[in-house]
Amino acid sequence: MSGPFELNSGFFPGELASMALGPWSNVSRSESGLVSFSSAADEDATVEAPHWCVDLDGDLSQALAMLEAGDRSLLDTETRLVQISDRFDRTIEIARTSEAGQVSFSSEVLPDSESRLLDDWNDAFAPARHGEATENIPRAAAKSRWSEMAASARSAIEAVWRLVSQHSWVDTRLRGRLVASTFMTVSGDTRLTVGPQLTAETAFLHRRSFSLAVRTRDAWARLLTSVLQISARIARVAAVPHSFVTALPIVWKFARNVLAEIDTLRQLSRQHQT
Repeated sequence: MSGPFELNSGFFPGELASMALGPWSNVSRSESGLVSFSSAADEDATVEAPHWCVDLDGDLSQALAMLEAGDRSLLDTETRLVQISDRFDRTIEIARTSEAGQVSFSSEVLPDSESRLLDDWNDAFAPARHGEATENIPRAAAKSRWSEMAASARSAIEAVWRLVSQHSWVDTRLRGRLVASTFMTVSGDTRLTVGPQLTAETAFLHRRSFSLAVRTRDAWARLLTSVLQISARIARVAAVPHSFVTALPIVWKFARNVLAEIDTLRQLSRQHQT
């Protein structure tokens, strides 16, 4: 494994492969040899389902510390998810007041995510509002970049939908040996299969692993919901054609950039510590 937490979905496009929520590393099905020990004899083994794998090292206290670190990582993600909508709205308000001549504003004073959002917003929406185009499609100089953004966003959103709308496996391993495996349906029904080394302590570890996987799946669902809701809100107020289609890749890119700030801050923290 590349780390203690792996999400093996088998259908993440390249962009999502590097866009992990919480502590999880996204891998393709061919990269991971981790298959539930019950799958060979279980009818659900034929189900194409995301596979959440937690492989813990050391003794029980070390394993618990790894899970606690995973919880903190996911909490960072959940905090950023809450910020996406408000940060987007504040940035677009800046763009609108600047266009109306009410304030002169430089994107250089904004965080990088907001600065990129302003660039994308102006490329996509300013031409249509100023009569430079009959439809809400970016001008020729930016059309190719916007088309790539749209294709990337569409592929990513479809993959996230598949992730949150399918059954899932959650496996917990301790020192490479499977402790327990839970099969979870979309509706939340579960079936637990336990390994020979299950004890009260290792059962607690699996319960923590399962909770972390469920929270992360919920975080993906909240990300998808937030992107769609913001795009729909823009479509209602933009008063130009194709607003939702144009907004969707812009909102997705902004959300992705906001979440990427977590890794940037962690790298800076590690550099500071060294």
